[in-house]
Amino acid sequence: FMPYIKSLTTDPNKPRPPRTAQFTTSKGLDMHPSFSPDSSSLVFASDKNGKFELYIRQFDGGREIPVTSDGKQ
Repeated sequence: FMPYIKSLTTDPNKPRPPRTAQFTTSKGLDMHPSFSPDSSSLVFASDKNGKFELYIRQFDGGREIPVTSDGKQ
């Protein structure tokens, strides 16, 4: 099991298998990723602050934005 989420990237002009690139780097457990409807961001659960919370991150290199902050599962 990987301790971080990886994103799949492809070059549409070169037909070859997608490669992976590290997407999260927290010391916690990042899991349950889900793409946004327009595929521009990823929401995921992380316990990097001691309790599982939801975070969203844009694929264009934006910062992680916390979506929840109550620690309830």
